[in-house]
Amino acid sequence: MPENEFASLQERLLRGGIAPRRAERLLLELKTHAAALLEEETARGQAPEAAQAAARSRLGSDDEIVRKALEQPALKSWGARWPLIVCVLLPPAGLLAVSVGTLSALVALVAVSERVGERVTMLIAWLVLYGFPLLCAFLLVRYTVTRRLGLAWPLLGLLLMAALGAWSTFTVVWPQAGVQGRLSAGVGVSTGWLALMRFGARWAATVAVALALYVLQRRDIRAGTPR
Repeated sequence: MPENEFASLQERLLRGGIAPRRAERLLLELKTHAAALLEEETARGQAPEAAQAAARSRLGSDDEIVRKALEQPALKSWGARWPLIVCVLLPPAGLLAVSVGTLSALVALVAVSERVGERVTMLIAWLVLYGFPLLCAFLLVRYTVTRRLGLAWPLLGLLLMAALGAWSTFTVVWPQAGVQGRLSAGVGVSTGWLALMRFGARWAATVAVALALYVLQRRDIRAGTPR
């Protein structure tokens, strides 16, 4: 069985929802079995082309192989089995978890040591407001592309996650003479025009970057996939 046929079969398995590692393992088993069948047919004295055709026939058609694989739900990726949970609910939940965890670590560090400087605090503020939403968007896009998932559920998850990131706030009041320092963060929704403009800009920027990454990664996948 030619290598490009295996690559084409792998793409069909991925598009059917089979997890990448499961697809690779299945392809490895098929390659091993195909080699054994070819060796058997060759040992019977058949010509190379005839032996290869016979081995291919015994291995089964691509349609049969894909159908049997798709009949096993355990082979499918989590995103293919539970798209609502994995692609819609998990991205904003993950963003919230990593942001809260980082801020909690900052608060604990400030409580232990007063030497936490302005640069460290502002770096964490940037990560919470801008870095983590982009990171979560990249992970969602990467997962979507490598699992060949449809765009509907991941897009909904991206929109929700970007909205959560755009609503997040981070306020620092540096201690001064007669003024006690204060650190606060949260998720705030405001109907003020300026606040809505800021929300829209941050939300649109995250979505635009994520969609650009999606297009680029899909293009790379297609470039490496035999037609």
